[in-house]
Amino acid sequence: MGDGSFIGGSLRRAPTSPYRGAIGLLALVALLFVAAAAGGAAPAHAYSITPRCESPPGTELPDCSGWHTADVRVTWDWEPKPETENSGCDTRNLDTDSTPAGFSEGCLVRWNSVTLQATVIIRVDQTPPVITGAMPARPPDHSGWWTHPVDFTFAASDISSGVAGCDTVNYPGPDGGGVHVSGSCRDVAGNSAIATHSLNYDATPPTVSGLAILRDGASALLGWQTSPDVVRNEVVRSLATDGAASTTVYSGSTPAFGDLTLSRDVTYRYTVTAFDQAGNAASTTAVSQPAGGFQQLASSALRPVDGARLSRPPLLRWKRQRRARYYNVQLFRDGRKILSAWPTRNHLELRRSWRYHGERRRLTRGWYRWYVWPGRGSRAERNYGKLIGSSRFFFRA
Repeated sequence: MGDGSFIGGSLRRAPTSPYRGAIGLLALVALLFVAAAAGGAAPAHAYSITPRCESPPGTELPDCSGWHTADVRVTWDWEPKPETENSGCDTRNLDTDSTPAGFSEGCLVRWNSVTLQATVIIRVDQTPPVITGAMPARPPDHSGWWTHPVDFTFAASDISSGVAGCDTVNYPGPDGGGVHVSGSCRDVAGNSAIATHSLNYDATPPTVSGLAILRDGASALLGWQTSPDVVRNEVVRSLATDGAASTTVYSGSTPAFGDLTLSRDVTYRYTVTAFDQAGNAASTTAVSQPAGGFQQLASSALRPVDGARLSRPPLLRWKRQRRARYYNVQLFRDGRKILSAWPTRNHLELRRSWRYHGERRRLTRGWYRWYVWPGRGSRAERNYGKLIGSSRFFFRA
């Protein structure tokens, strides 16, 4: 009967069903009624084969349908008993994942001239899906960094029951490089997996403050403070009138700039913008008035004297300051700071070459300007007093 056949005492399994139910090509429970002899009134006999499933073994299920996430024990029951013979009806323990089509299990029972066969499809998936990644809803906002909340949709693969769905997770913070967002995926059988995805996120702008400008006729020294996450500073200069055109005069990592290209009797407006690695920015603005400047600061207390022409690296000296635990000396060439040092005594001997910000610097022919401030407390506090003085020298080398 049916699509299966019994050959040589063994059952040949029928092709598996394309349907996801538990019943294959042959009836799960087959009933065969055999009529009594002709003219007789004897009752009919009912012949049946019934599969029974336990998952996990020891826990009987109402039926064998659906996906199972634990080992499955398959047994068979048939009526009437005893039978003449049976094949393929032994207890089976299925402890590996099946293909999407499932395992096809069959039982054939013979009662003399009556043969009955049943097939059941068992689907097993005990393995969680494999999460393959998380796709952001948009590209990073700047240089591999996100600066605003972003959604990540997780993806997975599953070779048995297939993927039922994955999370879409919004990441709104906190800030950090290599921070993680977590999400899960589920398969049709009900297994789930959780994974994390790393990203760079920074939604907090840096800080910039304390822009101070020291004007010396045709030159000005700018200094400011920034938060530690700043990687680049930009200085824009314009005339201090509404609608005046602006010019970018500095871009670099140092929070200081010497502007040597000014007109003596003109008022200028400077805007300093600090950028972090995520592209967040903060700005501060100050105005520089023409004035007598700080030429008086280049006094006899400073050595070498202002305007000195030197052929050897100078020993910079200044007046000792009360309560100063150290000093900050800054050296500029063409408006660019090329040295910052923190001696504990009131002098600093320059060398022909040194390293500053990872680069080799060297005294070459030209004009240099240096500044010195007193430092109070620890260097980490960055507590500086008023400028002690400034002076220029020409190195002839």
